[in-house]
Amino acid sequence: MKKDGRLKVSEFKEEKYIGIAMNSLVTYAVYNLSLMKRAISEEEIVAMCFRLFPAKFQMRLYPEWPNSNVVAKRWIDCRSKGLIVGSTRTGFSITPKGMALAERTARDLEFAKDSSNRRIGQEQRTRAGRFV
Repeated sequence: MKKDGRLKVSEFKEEKYIGIAMNSLVTYAVYNLSLMKRAISEEEIVAMCFRLFPAKFQMRLYPEWPNSNVVAKRWIDCRSKGLIVGSTRTGFSITPKGMALAERTARDLEFAKDSSNRRIGQEQRTRAGRFV
């Protein structure tokens, strides 16, 4: 942990996480933030997701910036599935169910093989990309 209270993290190689579900990656990011032993803000979740997994959480036209809308949709989904609890006003924390998923995700990230042949380009994922 750095002196300013932030965790020192570095991004994973894209081939390690490209085949992992986004909810699992968001839960893993919240798990990492939970190591700081305090409530977690929405901004911290966005930043952590982008720092760890930039190819999944970047803006399509501005890949150097995080896409907070994508992260927000995923944390709402994770919250409805009981993986995290909280709100933007009170902060977030991970549940025991979320911890179990985060630990499985950590193992998947550690032992992931090159999944670049399964990659779906961002242009194919978005409706606008199909029309352009």
